[in-house]
Formats: sequence, structure tokens, C-alpha cells
Amino acid sequence: MPTKSDWKLFSQRLADYRERYLQERSKEFAEMLQAPNKTGTEQFWDTHEAMQKEAKKLRRWLDGYSKRDTEMLFAILIREGIAQVSDLAEYSEELQADVRKSLGL
Repeated sequence: MPTKSDWKLFSQRLADYRERYLQERSKEFAEMLQAPNKTGTEQFWDTHEAMQKEAKKLRRWLDGYSKRDTEMLFAILIREGIAQVSDLAEYSEELQADVRKSLGL
């Protein structure tokens, strides 16, 4: 179980992880909209589909989380590229170890 301070920090930083992730994904979406080897229609629908997949993934992992799920959720966010292993440095050694164990690191 994460500490109270781990839970508080995780709850606060979750929006930062999402924002950082979406900034990178938005660059990829912009590139998809400019794909030179595709028609305008293909560019649009390919990008639309990719954005829908991202929205589904973000809703799945970022909506309705609880304190008891912190370790598991953090590991999932790292696997999905939403958070990074380096983000763990802000948390207690216990949470770091639990998440690293979940990741097989």
C-alpha cells in the first residue's frame, strides 16, 4: 500500500504525466495529418482512429483509480508510455521497489 504522501503526490502528478504524454502524441498526430504518401481522407481517418485509441486508453487507465491501485497503475502507466521510470524518483523507496518489481526491473 502506498504511503499517504505517495498517494497525494501521485494524484497531483497524474495530470502532468498525461499532459507530457499527450504533447508527444499530438506531435505524432500532426505528422499523421501530413503523411505525404496518403490522401487527405486517409490522413484524416488514420489520425482520427489513432486519437480514438488514445482516448480509450487514457480513460481506461486514468479514470477511477484508487489508492490501493497506485503501484499497479503506476507500472501500467510506465508500460503504456504515459509515465516514465525516471518519474519514480519522486516517491518513497518502497513504492519505487514495488513498481520496479511489477515491471520486472
